[in-house]
Amino acid sequence: EFVDRLAGFLTYRSMGNPREINRMLREMHEWDALAGRQYLSSRGADREWEVYGALQEAIEKAPRSDLQSARSASGSLLVSERIKGDEARLEQIQRGLYIITQAVIDRQKLILESDEFTQLHKDNFRLVPIHDVRRQAEELARLLTSANNKVKTEPLFTFAADTRSIEATRELYVVTGLQPPKSVDMDIVAEAIDLSSKTNWTARRTAIYLSGKIESGQLPLELRNFLIDTVLNDTEPIHRLEAAKQLRPNHLLSDGVDLNKLFATQTNSQVLDALLNGLDGAEGPVARARATGAILSMLESMEARPSDETLQTALKLLNQLSDEDIMDRLLRWFPPAPGKALETTVIDTLSAMAEKHKVDVAERIFGNPALLRNFIDQPGAERKLTDWAFLGSAALGLPKVG
Repeated sequence: EFVDRLAGFLTYRSMGNPREINRMLREMHEWDALAGRQYLSSRGADREWEVYGALQEAIEKAPRSDLQSARSASGSLLVSERIKGDEARLEQIQRGLYIITQAVIDRQKLILESDEFTQLHKDNFRLVPIHDVRRQAEELARLLTSANNKVKTEPLFTFAADTRSIEATRELYVVTGLQPPKSVDMDIVAEAIDLSSKTNWTARRTAIYLSGKIESGQLPLELRNFLIDTVLNDTEPIHRLEAAKQLRPNHLLSDGVDLNKLFATQTNSQVLDALLNGLDGAEGPVARARATGAILSMLESMEARPSDETLQTALKLLNQLSDEDIMDRLLRWFPPAPGKALETTVIDTLSAMAEKHKVDVAERIFGNPALLRNFIDQPGAERKLTDWAFLGSAALGLPKVG
């Protein structure tokens, strides 16, 4: 299933170009430091991949549709029949279907009897008469209007036979995260507030999408609370993730938001990654202190289940945001038997903080029996404590002793 979604997404975005597919695949590789190998991840874009896969399926079906034996308006056979033995024309029409689909998405509406479509034909269909391209576009539109059945969303496209126009619906932009090409006529703030009060997920997802289109500083309190409530209380991780992606530092750090609870109760690493991204850029001592407290709450929580990669991001952000000496809390948290990459990040963070606050890490550990017991059980404890003893001496300006 993962492979099918990935294949559909890559084929559509590359317009079926194998070289482009290989390039995109290389860019999507991530490195698992613990396993020592590369892997592919959807990065939370499963829904987007499904939609692009449905568009790819519509494009693949269009040249072999039931209309292939019909006659065009001029009385000639449709291009899909006439080009059976003509590879050049077949390639042109298949690539052209991608171009037509993307033109609809980019413009939101494409009228087949228009100067715009005539220019599209001139630029991309040199071997195919325009009346045949229009008929192929109509057949493509029929398939696109039913593409939502595969991914179980509201309609992604509509086709008006009277005006011969194909239009992308708002649902398409919601599920793919694409920016509509034209401003929406209605008041999106009012619409988002109204939709956020609904109980069905389709309406609430659209409210989340619209919230992301409102200027960060102009997001009403009702919508901020709606996003926060979704992240805190929705039982579906993908729902929480979509809401978390819309939260900015001024939303997370505003009065009335229980930031510590928001971070401490999350059980999904992708949601935590989005929230951490929302904290990046927190400015001012008060905001930085609140952000620091939230990250520490996540580390110390018994509910949160961050991945090693998320923990590494959190520690790096903590080092960037923290203005106070939080060494004792980090030492108490030090995870048992961490993976190599996480252990390196933890030690780097503690070392950086030791230098920043002129702290002797080894002295802190030896001076606290509970911390010392924790570290005695750690792999390589003797080496770590020795390294920190040297580090502490340097930070305090003392001679290094073995």
